Amino acid sequence: MLLLILCCAQALAAVGTLQAFEGDIRVVAAGGERAAQNGMELNEGDTVVTGRNSTAQLRMADDGVIAMRPDSRIAIDTFHWEGKEDGLERSVLSLVKGGFRAITG
Repeated sequence: MLLLILCCAQALAAVGTLQAFEGDIRVVAAGGERAAQNGMELNEGDTVVTGRNSTAQLRMADDGVIAMRPDSRIAIDTFHWEGKEDGLERSVLSLVKGGFRAITG
C-alpha cells in the first residue's frame, strides 16, 4: 500500500512551472482546462497552448527553459528527473503546432 502511495505521489509531482507569459495561454489536461497563472505547476500529460500574439516561458524541473512562440501547442508526454544526471532522466515533448526554443538545464 505504501509503495502505491509513493508511486502515485511521484506521478503527480510537478515537472515544471509556467514561469512567465503574455496574452492568451491555456493549460489543457485530462481533467479539463486550467487558466494560466505565473508560477502554476505543469505535469506530465499537460498541453500548453499559446494564443495568437501570445508567448509563454516554461521552466522545467531540470532548470531547462522552453520559450513558446505565438499560436503554438506543446504536449508534455513524459518528463522524468530525479535531481541528478544518472542516466534515467528522460523527457518527451510533442510540438503539435507552432514553434519554440529550448535551453537545456
